[in-house]
Amino acid sequence: MSGRQSQQRGGNYGRKRDKLVIFQIRRTIGTLSTSKSGWNKEVNIVAWNDRPARLDIREWNPERTRMSRGVALSDK
Repeated sequence: MSGRQSQQRGGNYGRKRDKLVIFQIRRTIGTLSTSKSGWNKEVNIVAWNDRPARLDIREWNPERTRMSRGVALSDK
């Protein structure tokens, strides 16, 4: 699934709720856990809103069209 580009409206994040969030999963590093509902906590390299890609840890639905809040780490 690496290199797949998807678009998704943001979750319930206050004023940003209706903002279009563009992301591209550049590389999948691994899955940390899977919930009973099927969501996977994953470690990926992700580019958000046409910015440089970062190491990203968050939960994704099985189709990778929705995500939870997570942590994005840069090398700086």
